[in-house]
Amino acid sequence: MKLTTLVTALLYATISTAHTDFIKDGNRAELFEIMDDEVPNFRISMPAAEFAELKNQISAGGGGFFKRQWNGGNMGGGNMGGGNMGGFNMGGNTGGNMGGFNMGGNTGGNMGGFNMGGNTGGNTGMGGFNMGGNTGGNTGMGGFNMGGNTGGNTGMGGFNMGGNTGGNMGGFNMGGNTGGNTGMGGFNMGGNGGGGFDFGGFAGFGQKENYKVKNATMVVEINGQKKTFDRVNFGIGGSSSRTYARQAFNLKIKGKENLFGRKQFRIRSDAREATYLRSKLACDIHNRLGIPSISANYMSLYVNDEYWGFYVIMDSPKPSWAELQYGDKDTTHIYKCKNGGNVLSVSSSATSCMNENEDVTDISDWRDVLSRIDSAKSAKDIEDIFDVDQFLYEMAYEYLSGSWDHFLNSAHNFAMYKMPEQYGGKWTMIEYDFDADFGQDVSAIEFMGSVKDDKDYPSWSFTDWANKQRHIVDILILNDDTRFKKIVWDMIEKVFNPETLFDRIDELKDFIRPYVKKDKTPVNGRKPGMLNTKATNDYTMEQWEANSEFTNLGISASSSGYGLKYWILNRYRKACNLYKFNCDPVYMDLNYYYDVDRSVEGPINTSFSMGFAFGGGGQQQQQSKPKTTQSQPPKPAGYTSTKKTRTTTIKSTVTQSSGNTDCAAKAYGYACCSPNNTSVIYQDEIGDWGVENGDWCGITKAAKPSCWAEKLGFSCCSTCSEVIYVDGDGNWGIENNNWCGLTC
Repeated sequence: MKLTTLVTALLYATISTAHTDFIKDGNRAELFEIMDDEVPNFRISMPAAEFAELKNQISAGGGGFFKRQWNGGNMGGGNMGGGNMGGFNMGGNTGGNMGGFNMGGNTGGNMGGFNMGGNTGGNTGMGGFNMGGNTGGNTGMGGFNMGGNTGGNTGMGGFNMGGNTGGNMGGFNMGGNTGGNTGMGGFNMGGNGGGGFDFGGFAGFGQKENYKVKNATMVVEINGQKKTFDRVNFGIGGSSSRTYARQAFNLKIKGKENLFGRKQFRIRSDAREATYLRSKLACDIHNRLGIPSISANYMSLYVNDEYWGFYVIMDSPKPSWAELQYGDKDTTHIYKCKNGGNVLSVSSSATSCMNENEDVTDISDWRDVLSRIDSAKSAKDIEDIFDVDQFLYEMAYEYLSGSWDHFLNSAHNFAMYKMPEQYGGKWTMIEYDFDADFGQDVSAIEFMGSVKDDKDYPSWSFTDWANKQRHIVDILILNDDTRFKKIVWDMIEKVFNPETLFDRIDELKDFIRPYVKKDKTPVNGRKPGMLNTKATNDYTMEQWEANSEFTNLGISASSSGYGLKYWILNRYRKACNLYKFNCDPVYMDLNYYYDVDRSVEGPINTSFSMGFAFGGGGQQQQQSKPKTTQSQPPKPAGYTSTKKTRTTTIKSTVTQSSGNTDCAAKAYGYACCSPNNTSVIYQDEIGDWGVENGDWCGITKAAKPSCWAEKLGFSCCSTCSEVIYVDGDGNWGIENNNWCGLTC
């Protein structure tokens, strides 16, 4: 077979193999389709001084709070409750000392005691609170009094849920009249003064917020190529993720270049959850449905030749995304609603949702759509300017996935984008940050207080889940759910069902398992990717395997999360029964059996705590009556295991090696050890492993395969060259102007 006989085939040949059939080709940027069958290496380089400072900033503040995401109290917030380190007396008789607050009471607190209308201020410590009761909180970092007679004793941050004035230094106002302004945190969620969350003062105690390097370069080893970029911004990302050992980053390619259709990326370790699957699965669900959304896949990160771990990489709804996806150059119509309390009203969101184009000063079009929503009585009142169906799909997703960190509960982590006219010209909701979905840390749905006594969260109805006041939810769903029910069914029928999602989870697990294993295996006493030196918690390989199946991880783990498949199965059953859908009897059968790994299984936390000890050294607050084991149907006779296994070949990226070039590890994306490096550090089914330059390398030589192409009259390629053509016989390369079979 001569090369010239297949010119037509070569026109369509591609180095990468077929994309997943889970998502229709064309529903994502080319980059994410390419990454379906390989995990590329992203290699960032920067000057030594910036590299040292970046590493320092990653660990700055340890497990403390960082103000990036929760700094919005003034944007629509109230005016009272401000103040930093100093006594305040707002109408009372005696002012506070060293941060004591007295707002109408008789005696101010000392060293952070608070008295807001009661008789006696807090006593000692950093923050006793009295918000309308008789006696203020006593000692510690934040007593709690929510309208009762006696303030709380200890804790991290006081709460006011229904009072008039918000506090600072960790004070919370949820539903009161005035939000907190400055200081170490005040929350106002839905009160008259607007404002939403304000974590203002938890600024990491000295670290710079959003530290980034603006003079970095990058090489991406992908699709058999090396893509080089001379100018990139690379910086720390996330907010609560800053408390974890594994960190998050943001990446922007500067200038006119892009990476297969994308320029800006969110690089996330998703350290909150055990599986590396929740964000990916959420994006895949959106992409499969073909609705406007971001996409996700996987990457390995190297910074100045140090291996920094395995990550989920997602695009970001920024102006560059709008241009590359919709041809909307320099758009002025993307508003990012990252602060809590953005319920799509003028009072909550007009100035709290920020335009992603920094040059925009006129926000009248944004106020107009919010005003229309405020005055709307039904879908027909906003249908001409607001994508109602897209919004309903997002609400259906939030309910089915158990999302508490988006619109229905926290009212943040979404962007609003006005599509170009050729795409309908309507305002469209684009959600992001999915690591807390599918039953992860689900007790946060009760952030503002207990919703119901039954804490079996997968069995909650939509009205249980949508328990916060949202005018737009009232008019589009609660007043008449006919349209919403049709969309819920469409989502269940096409994607949110066990048959579809269980297979996808199995496929993804087999694909990423070697990379997860690499991240879970210590090198020189610490696991790769655990960059925050002041945090130590991390999930084990056993927890990864178990939680991505049916096993719940409890409060003894780094965080609390339902088993991924367990959540999907039980929320599917609930939705099918709730809306009387005709669903798959195999999975509706309560005797459908699944394995639970009792060696790592633990009780789901049902007591919401603001301790946020997931990433640091502490634990979540223990619930009063923990459920020690999760339910499990009786095992049928002859049963072996519900886990499916596959044989998956992982396409290796371009990897440099100065020595052995035919080791078994190359098939899994790792370099081979130099010939003189024969020290075995680790062994598994792949073979012997060593360490070079702070990264794993393979020692065991690859078994020499037989030449399958000989029976077809061709020789095999002498090297692992590029895949030029793929057919039913195998992968073909080219040598000496003739076809050859690839065996590696």
